[in-house]
Amino acid sequence: MAHELISIMLVEDHQLVRQGMSMLINSQDDMDVVYECACVNEAKQFLQHTPSVVDVAIVDISLDGVSGFELMKWMRIYHSDLPTIAISMHDELLYAERAIKTGASGYIMKQEASDKVINGIRAVVGGEIVVSDAIRSRINSNESADRDSVIDNLTACEYEVFQLLAQGKSTSEIAYLNSRSVKTIEAHRANIRKKLGLSDGNALMRYAIKMQSEIAAV
Repeated sequence: MAHELISIMLVEDHQLVRQGMSMLINSQDDMDVVYECACVNEAKQFLQHTPSVVDVAIVDISLDGVSGFELMKWMRIYHSDLPTIAISMHDELLYAERAIKTGASGYIMKQEASDKVINGIRAVVGGEIVVSDAIRSRINSNESADRDSVIDNLTACEYEVFQLLAQGKSTSEIAYLNSRSVKTIEAHRANIRKKLGLSDGNALMRYAIKMQSEIAAV
């Protein structure tokens, strides 16, 4: 790096979470949050104008509007040398592997201890991948290849709906959890069924639960 401090871009749409994480990072002698924002478009604009300023990007995968997955896909194309840590309130079994395959260098749950965030930043700067041993084993194996081949073409929003279906959530519950209308969730379900070649909603629910049980068994 051309500068002593690790410069960080923080993309998080919950203001209190963003402020708390920024304070935590800035309390470190070797780190500095140089830019923080709440959405994908603002992050893209910043990187397009000042790409060399950032050493690490921290991205919430569940941003309002365009998801963090879409930002990570874009960064993989245009800023492939920028280490990215995906953060989420969701358990790593749901999203960690997908985040790494999308281009992230690490996955950290928001409820984890603050030292994991700090150590994770230092680790990805050093070229490490920050995930649990279980997720690392899955990524390094071919056990999930067949599952990935059929769900990789889901959008980030569709994938999130799919994972919540796997937890047994109803359409109305998913709509509430994602602050979306029931009609929007129904449209996502229809798109998922079409992409996966499933006949109806019951078939989709059974398939989602089956996929999740296979992941949990690994």
